[in-house]
Amino acid sequence: MIRKTALLLLLSGCLAQSAQARLDDEAKEMPQPAAPEADAGANVVRIAPLTAMDIGYGFGLSYERLLGSEQRVGLIFPVSMLLEKRPVPSDAGKTTNTYFYFTPGVKIYPFGQRRITYAVGPSLMFGYGENADRFGYYFQNNGTTVQEDVLLRKFRLGFIVNNYLSFRVTRALQIGFEGGIGMRYLDRETFNSPGAYLGSERVQFRNGFNITGQFSMTLGLKF
Repeated sequence: MIRKTALLLLLSGCLAQSAQARLDDEAKEMPQPAAPEADAGANVVRIAPLTAMDIGYGFGLSYERLLGSEQRVGLIFPVSMLLEKRPVPSDAGKTTNTYFYFTPGVKIYPFGQRRITYAVGPSLMFGYGENADRFGYYFQNNGTTVQEDVLLRKFRLGFIVNNYLSFRVTRALQIGFEGGIGMRYLDRETFNSPGAYLGSERVQFRNGFNITGQFSMTLGLKF
């Protein structure tokens, strides 16, 4: 009886091994899914050939560092040079004032990194520029206007909530669009001049809270 049972178990094991071997051979013959494309890296450098804010338009450059294995969060450091149209050209024919903006921020990728990628996040806004300008004075007693050459400094501080949409052209090359709206809570203008009409060497104006925004078109390289 024991011998018959042992023989039956041995025969069952052989049949099971034969069936498993057949299944393994069939699995090997089935086409395997392609391995996912390797990620290009966690660093992104972008050039913005067109960027615009409430003060003017220009171009910019930015660096982004993606964090984590899924790259759902990024730290971004953009710098922009913007041109403001002057209301009155200078004596030398200059028609624009130049300002520099630094807008570091955080980007959140709710859906991760995809061929079409969306992100949103807040950014601080620092703006500064120093330009030669003309300051006008109107005298009511005789109805005359006098203009004086001054050095105009502008400093701005605020924040912007940006939306980002990028399209992956190749594994490393990206085309993107950025747009956002925010608040300017410090807008300071300082005029420096030794002229007689100012009465002092420094006059400062502080503008109140105001809405600001920005738009950029970017070309990016991920590595």
